[in-house]
Amino acid sequence: MKKTTLPTAALEDSGSESGPKEETEETIVLRSIFDVNLPKFLAQDIVLFKFVIKDIFPAVELVESENEELTKAIRAVCSPVQMNLQVD
Repeated sequence: MKKTTLPTAALEDSGSESGPKEETEETIVLRSIFDVNLPKFLAQDIVLFKFVIKDIFPAVELVESENEELTKAIRAVCSPVQMNLQVD
């Protein structure tokens, strides 16, 4: 299994002395599949999509990304116009 170092500021934990996070190539591919496809699905289809992905990548455990700041910003923009944000 190939490991890749991701030295981007967004992935670095500023409070950690361990440096940039290391993710396997499979995890990076899986994260990109999620990031590209999840916005295209209805809320009820996301569960099915996750089951399909788990069948394709049974050994890869994808940790949910922490996008708290992004989620707060999206909620702030969506709430004045009465849009419902679907967060799984």
